[in-house]
Amino acid sequence: MSTNITEEHKRFFEAISSGVYKNFILVHTTFDGEPTAAIGTVTNEPDGQILLTPVCVFLTEAMFTRLSDPAEGLEDAPPAGD
Repeated sequence: MSTNITEEHKRFFEAISSGVYKNFILVHTTFDGEPTAAIGTVTNEPDGQILLTPVCVFLTEAMFTRLSDPAEGLEDAPPAGD
């Protein structure tokens, strides 16, 4: 059986569900003006920077539409590689 679930996905899922790690955050955000949210991690880097890494983004209707029809909205997309 083929799957898109990677080892990294599995590690993040286990980290979130285990309760062992305390560096997960729930962030509110928007996409194309629609409210949504994301789960991420906060890591203090050795250089003093704070690294925010998204783990899970909750899909909005606009995101779902673009996933269902990849051509949707491409007229406004930057060229590949930008």
